[in-house]
Amino acid sequence: MQQVHGSHFRPDIQGIRALAVALVLLWHAGVTWLPNGYVGVDAFFVVSGFLITGILLRERQTTGRVSLSRFYARRARRLLPAACVTIAVTVVATMVLVPELRWSTISGDAWASTFYVQNWRLAGRAVDYLAQEAAPSPFQHFWSLAVEEQFYLVWPALFLLATPPGSHRRGLLGRRVGIGVALVGVASLAWSIWFSRVSPGRAYFNTGARGFEFAIGAIAAVYLQRRRRRTLPPGVAAAAAWAGLAGLLITAAWLPADAPFPGWVGVLPVAATAVLIVGGVDAGSAGPGGLLSWRPLVRLGDISYSVYLWHWPVLVIVEARWGALSVPWSVAVVAASILPAALSYRFVEQPGQRLAAFATPRRAVLLAAGSMTLAAVATAALVVTTPRLGEVDAATQADLDAIEAALTSALRPEGTPSATSATAGTDPVIDGLVDLGALAIDEPAEQASFTQPATVDKIVNDPASVRSDVPEQMSACRQSVESATVPDCVFGDPSSTREIALVGDSKAAQWITAVDHIAAAHGWRLRVLTKAACPFSGLVHLYDAGSYDSCTEWNTSVLDLLLATRPDVVLISGADRRVFQDGRAYSDAETLPLLVADHVARWPLLTANGSRVVVLANTPTPRLEVPECVSTHRDDLTACTFPRSAGFLDDGGSMALAARQLPGVAYVDVNAAICPGEPCPVVVGRVMVYRDPSHLTDTYAQTLAPLLDAELSAAGVFDGTP
Repeated sequence: MQQVHGSHFRPDIQGIRALAVALVLLWHAGVTWLPNGYVGVDAFFVVSGFLITGILLRERQTTGRVSLSRFYARRARRLLPAACVTIAVTVVATMVLVPELRWSTISGDAWASTFYVQNWRLAGRAVDYLAQEAAPSPFQHFWSLAVEEQFYLVWPALFLLATPPGSHRRGLLGRRVGIGVALVGVASLAWSIWFSRVSPGRAYFNTGARGFEFAIGAIAAVYLQRRRRRTLPPGVAAAAAWAGLAGLLITAAWLPADAPFPGWVGVLPVAATAVLIVGGVDAGSAGPGGLLSWRPLVRLGDISYSVYLWHWPVLVIVEARWGALSVPWSVAVVAASILPAALSYRFVEQPGQRLAAFATPRRAVLLAAGSMTLAAVATAALVVTTPRLGEVDAATQADLDAIEAALTSALRPEGTPSATSATAGTDPVIDGLVDLGALAIDEPAEQASFTQPATVDKIVNDPASVRSDVPEQMSACRQSVESATVPDCVFGDPSSTREIALVGDSKAAQWITAVDHIAAAHGWRLRVLTKAACPFSGLVHLYDAGSYDSCTEWNTSVLDLLLATRPDVVLISGADRRVFQDGRAYSDAETLPLLVADHVARWPLLTANGSRVVVLANTPTPRLEVPECVSTHRDDLTACTFPRSAGFLDDGGSMALAARQLPGVAYVDVNAAICPGEPCPVVVGRVMVYRDPSHLTDTYAQTLAPLLDAELSAAGVFDGTP
């Protein structure tokens, strides 16, 4: 690397920026050999800490003061116009190309991005499992820009606190700044290590947990300022620079799997970037400076900010309009995003920085205000045009009342099943009462002949609101991914001495209302013990690239509770979730036998304690945004169906395999009324089956209650049959 004396431009720094943005682009495109390409963002943070601290040091050293107004004016001119134009154009593209069901979430993200608080918005979603299952937002990547802007707001003030007037004349400037930066960096790193362990999802977006990355870049700037004429031997500097470059690339390909990010593991790419910056000053031709100063890389580094701004909205909007892309196509799309980025750099970013009309702080404020107004007006237009959910109309309410009446008629208080099972051949007594949801295909013959109609007159649970079609009881029972507290969630007949416990993950929780109906009809108490993404097992599961510790703690508490309370029936359901063991995430194939063995060992603890264990088969997983698809293809719903092979595991999953090995465990399955044929439908009896890529709507699950009741009764659940 080389430094251009007389100016403070270093072409190798632009090369580092180019490398950083390339890592992020390839990672977002899904390139598998760069599973940690997100470390490019960390490299950006180091570069920002280095450059901003260097600017402040030089100004303080040469003038004895720091002009905050000029500092913020420069930041505003460089960052706001390009960002706000990107927001405005993305909002317009959203209204043209993205399904309307996403507009509400996207408009919220646009507001958060305009005011640089997107990281806090995403941190809130990080502990909400259902929010995480939503489609990606074109403004998701603004979280890092928000963190950086927050750094720009705070750092100069901290710098001034560390350098009181006159400190530059006594030669104390570098020392004071170095000590201050070190204190901030150590505090931030300690916070990051702790918070990343306690709440990895929130820590990833947390400004305080990222502060040490800027601080390490700042320490590099302080070191270079204080060393004066002392230099590193060229060989040492070159070796350090090459090691830093290699370290950054290695961390993009490999990081310890058992450590949440950023935490302590975030030090690795950050330190590598800082070493690359410092070592490059004295490395000469032996270092990687020539490579990083290669003109195409420098050019990419020049426009790296604009490239970062544009690549993600382009990728998300293309996939929203034309469907999921293969990795090669994703790479092609993010590469194509360089074109609008280059145009933005040429006609938006550069004029904002260079035009004399915006040179003064006052004019810069006007430019910033105008830019943010543009983004705000575009976002407001999206808000205004977003379809509003009105009150339930009379026809819909009549349908919902009909379902309720059918369930009341079908589920008899004395416990006699009143509907056929999904597989039995008895005559259903509810047949003909109502043809809504699964009640329309309650007979095997109806299931065998059912195919997805291309159109329906009116969908009861409209796609626009179907994401909120969840069990009402979930508001009391729902747990964040961080919480291990077991709430007291009791429904059915709370005063009953007979109890059924519904246990598992969110795929179990989708049955709460249906099982509540059944329990109440039989005069039983229902206890709900469900936690998102947390199957009932004694293993450590994978979540957010690390161990799901709160799930492990939760399962221990739930097992203890079940053994202590001895419910009559433990109804278990859920999806198979990968195991995290030996410091790594196991594959699905590796996980399956471990789960089966765990179930076979765990469930007998309950049966030996006097509880009847019943496994409810996992439901199909469509793996597509069903509400969006139905909303887009109202004239041809067959476009949204999916093959059975995509929705079901060949062997039924670990719970099905384990149930077959345990004679005392019952296995019930109503999937014949969910996916009755090939392909699997998404609207049955005018009711949407799925609310997202994996869960049933509560409305459809309720219409399955008579069939589930029949299956449970046939298994002897309510009559004490062993």
